[in-house]
Amino acid sequence: MYLRLEWLCVAAALLGLGACQSSLSVNPEGDQVKAIGEGSLFTCSATGTVTGLAWYDPNQNAVTDDTTQSVHVQSRGNSIRLKFSDIQRDNAGIYYCRATGTNEDGTTQDLEATIKLSIFEAISFVDPKSTQFATRGQVANVVCQAAGEPVPEINWYRNGQFIANEGRFSKLDGTSYLQIVNVTMDDEDTYTCEASQETNGEYDELPIFLDVQVPPTLVTRPSPTNGTVGRDVTLRCQATGDPDPTYAWFRDSTDPSNELTAERYVFSQQNGVVDKMTMTITALAKADEGTYICQASNGAGAAEAAASVFVYVPPTITDPQDASTPEGGSVDLPCSASGDPTPMLQWKKGGGDGAMVDGSDPRFTVSTPSTGVAILTISQVTNSDGGIYTCVATNLGGTDQKTLNLDVQFKPKVDDSTPAVAATWVGNPVNLTCSFTSNPAPDIKWSLNNNDIQEGAGYAIFSSPSGSTLQVTPADDGAFGMYNCTASNSLGAANREVLLKEAVAPEPPSNVQSSDQTPISVTLTFDAPMSDGGVPVKKYVVQYAVATSDNSTAVPNNFTANAPADAVEIPGLKPDTLYTITVVAVNDVGSSDPSDPALVIRTKEIRVPYTPSIIEDSQDGDKDSTQYTLKWQAPNTGGSALTQYTIKYRPVGSDGDFQTITVTETGKKSYIITDLSPLTEYEVQLTASNMKGESAEATVQFRTGEPKATEPPGTISRRASESGLGTGGIVAVVIVVLIILLIVIDVACYFTNQCGLTMFVCVNLCGKAPPGGKAADAEEGTATYKKEELQDDEVIESLKIEKDGADKPLMDKPPSQTSLKDKEDQPLTEAEAPPPTGDNPAQDLGDPEGGTQNPGGEEENDNPGADENVSGGGENPGNPSEPVPDSSVPQPDAPDAPAEAPSAPEPEPEPSPAPEPETKDVNPEEVKLQENTGDDKEALA
Repeated sequence: MYLRLEWLCVAAALLGLGACQSSLSVNPEGDQVKAIGEGSLFTCSATGTVTGLAWYDPNQNAVTDDTTQSVHVQSRGNSIRLKFSDIQRDNAGIYYCRATGTNEDGTTQDLEATIKLSIFEAISFVDPKSTQFATRGQVANVVCQAAGEPVPEINWYRNGQFIANEGRFSKLDGTSYLQIVNVTMDDEDTYTCEASQETNGEYDELPIFLDVQVPPTLVTRPSPTNGTVGRDVTLRCQATGDPDPTYAWFRDSTDPSNELTAERYVFSQQNGVVDKMTMTITALAKADEGTYICQASNGAGAAEAAASVFVYVPPTITDPQDASTPEGGSVDLPCSASGDPTPMLQWKKGGGDGAMVDGSDPRFTVSTPSTGVAILTISQVTNSDGGIYTCVATNLGGTDQKTLNLDVQFKPKVDDSTPAVAATWVGNPVNLTCSFTSNPAPDIKWSLNNNDIQEGAGYAIFSSPSGSTLQVTPADDGAFGMYNCTASNSLGAANREVLLKEAVAPEPPSNVQSSDQTPISVTLTFDAPMSDGGVPVKKYVVQYAVATSDNSTAVPNNFTANAPADAVEIPGLKPDTLYTITVVAVNDVGSSDPSDPALVIRTKEIRVPYTPSIIEDSQDGDKDSTQYTLKWQAPNTGGSALTQYTIKYRPVGSDGDFQTITVTETGKKSYIITDLSPLTEYEVQLTASNMKGESAEATVQFRTGEPKATEPPGTISRRASESGLGTGGIVAVVIVVLIILLIVIDVACYFTNQCGLTMFVCVNLCGKAPPGGKAADAEEGTATYKKEELQDDEVIESLKIEKDGADKPLMDKPPSQTSLKDKEDQPLTEAEAPPPTGDNPAQDLGDPEGGTQNPGGEEENDNPGADENVSGGGENPGNPSEPVPDSSVPQPDAPDAPAEAPSAPEPEPEPSPAPEPETKDVNPEEVKLQENTGDDKEALA
């Protein structure tokens, strides 16, 4: 603009239009209004020729160009700037731009231009509070103060709507506060305080959130509580309010000094923060009785509630003393106890489950001579009154009880529960027992025919707290008779008689009958002997033989059954064969005569096998989806060896043919059916066949399981490809592994057999000797063989001892008394059995629990000479089917020659099971041969 004016003057002079007068102008033009703290710039420009261009402040002082001052000038050719870096209130006023102008005619004139600067103060809120609080139902004053020049005007808005002075809302006179009367929860909102300066058009806003609070109201008050010394008690307090109240607990008053903070007061927590809604007093003491106050408070107020705590002191009983009294006398048992409240005392007979003394027995009375004392008096004391008595003290704090023992003394009394009759035989020890109850303990003596018995010469006496046991080993008939046991103490005496009888062999069993028959077995039933001979029957021996046409006596086979036996199955018989059967009873004295009359019975003819028994799988767990394991029990063969099993199966409900599987391995008892469909119900039929035909069907149904999830094909290859290892890399890895393996093998051959590439290089090229020598190895091997030979000799010797030796029963304790009255007492010592001979395998028919034995030849016993009687008492180890012989009791005649095994149809061979790995015994001759061979090899090398 300034250049434009100057060029106009020049142009006017050139055109002869006249001279251009000098002048000053200020930009921006007009009066200026600026805010405190702002920066401002005013430029004074001259036209024409001027000198002395400068700015003057309202006080007519020239403004300098000192830039350190907040107001300074800056000259720029034909103009000068007035700069304000930080306008303040005292900068207001008129500023003058002055200069001297020179006209073309040479005259001069003073030039001046002015600008009026007005200053205002921007709006600011004094101590602004963006959140303020009010209490529901009370008056709220929302505070807003603003400063500025000119002074701002305050107006209030809610949700953009102007709040007029009406109703519950008004602007408090003389203030800028917004007053709300009778505050409600709906008044909680954000209010806007607007401050404005109309003269300069400035305004500002302050949002204020009014938080309406609700004073606490107790909804759960602590209740009066009773506690017990040493235990805990908890008081609960809960209040509503907005904001949520905080809690404090006090004792007796809400004075701050009475607030409970000790460690023994435990307060509740929420999310790890203590909220004190509940207070627990731990390990109560009597001193904790009193009043406890819960105070709930928030910014709107507080609420309080109090509760009393009463502390009970549990009872404590003074220990009662044990007492002693003779039978028939009277005794007092005192008991005392303390506690708060005063405990109630009771007496009961026995311990924890004893009955209370309630006056039902007039001999028992309880008196209370003073508070906290109870005396139990028992008159006409009997033996049964002795024992434990318990004093029980009870109050609201709990229960205490103490026991004492009443010792009642009495003369000996006989215990009739011991047997009054016993039996044995010459040379066999027996125990006679007499039991007494007595206090104090009695002295016990034994006598026979009024003669006192002393230990030794066939007698041994064993004493116990409850009585005495006399062990008698009869040397002759004089040891049998009536024995007398006498017990005495300071209060009296009592005696007990025990009759000792001589035992004999039992009578024979009776009523021998057949309850069931098959082609190869007979099941017998029989009655026990009328008399067991004084000692219990230990076993029964069934003697059976094939009946001959000329009525000659055949050598019987023996089958042993443990007693008691109500049914015995005799296996291994010939089909369609006539047998004579008798039963012999055996006790520790000997064997009875055979049962009479003998049972004559014919076995059934050969028939088809009996129906197999299928073993159903009871597990409902993880079932296979494509196969099923069928299991069964081998059936009775019907007198002829099994030839095969036939399995038929098909889906349930299918009209198609059965799939058939033939199992010729008749020793098998299971078969896996494969290629089944998942989640399908199948029916299975199982039959067994022999030379006579096929058995009836055994059936079962099963359901296959769900198919298991598997990885799709190619997963492994895809993983290998994804891993980044290509085909060439895999081949390289395999080659490296093979090379390392060959090196290891070559080195091993070098050190063990002195051969291989390493051996060739070391010996032929390097000239080294081969490692070790076979001579040393051979010597070491010889020593090893000798050691193994010695160990094997020891094993052979041990087995020889076990085979040839006969175990003899040892008596670690005195044998118990055996009587005719009680057959379950301890067995008498049996005579020593002869060693096993093993000469008659046909007589070893096995025990009832051992597998099926077959003297007819269908199956052979693995160990014919071994004792297969499970009970093992009194059997002959060499022939377990015969009773133990005893020199004092007549024995039944033993067969002179072994019975011929009855012939039977030859069973078809069954496949042998897979052999189990076994340790090969070392043969000394074989060892020597190996040693010699080793030496020869070394010599050749």
